[in-house]
Order: sequence, then C-alpha cells, then structure tokens
Amino acid sequence: MTIRHKNVSAALGDNGSCDRQGYDCPNPFSADRGRPAEACCGDFVTDMYMRAQVPLPLMQPGCWTGFAYWDGDGTADHTESGTGYRDRALFTIGGNSAPSNVDSFVGEGGVHQHRWTAPAGQGNTNVLVVVDASKVV
Repeated sequence: MTIRHKNVSAALGDNGSCDRQGYDCPNPFSADRGRPAEACCGDFVTDMYMRAQVPLPLMQPGCWTGFAYWDGDGTADHTESGTGYRDRALFTIGGNSAPSNVDSFVGEGGVHQHRWTAPAGQGNTNVLVVVDASKVV
C-alpha cells in the first residue's frame, strides 16, 4: 500500500466521527497529539499521518505538529486531506469541519468529506494548495 493510500485509509476510517459535536470540542485527534480541545483540523491531518505510520516533516515554521490552519496572512484558515480527484472535482476529508456535501454527516465540527469543483488547469478559489504528501515525505 502506498503512503497516500495509507493516509487516505486512515482518514476515511474516521469519517463521521464527532459529527454534530460542534466546533472546538474535545476530540481524539487533538488528544493523540497531546493538545487540548481546539480547532482540530491541523491535529486531524497530523494524526492521520501518525496513524498511517507515515513520517511527517514540519511543513510550517513554528508548528511542531506538522500542519496548522494558516497561510501566513494572520487569519485562521482550514486544512483537510485530499482523498481523490475525479470528474473535475477534488475530494477531501477534514476534522473540525463544516457539514459534508458528499454523504449524510451534516453536523458541524465533525470529520466530514467534501467535494470541491476544481476543473484541471483552473482549480477552485476556496482551495489554497494541494500537497502530494507522497512526494514530500
């Protein structure tokens, strides 16, 4: 199994967890990282790498967990893991997330899948960057 498949399998295994719990609540991903209840999207991505036993390099200065939810502009952003691309759409999964637009997990704050229209060569203005972790690790 490739690095990407291990990571995606780990992430999809938690789909729907914490659904309807609300944002910034206690969650297993922050707890695994030794963090308090917090906006856990960065903790979720980092924890998925840990669970897949994939080493994760520090991706952002000052972020000991590997990923965080900012792009340097001083405004909190959101991070998710890409799970695939098909039919001109990027599919992702993330923690502390908005309701899913893929399946029946529609509560706030849980682990949810999302579909982002992203035609090849155009992308989607709501998606800042996609990192192919198999090339980074």
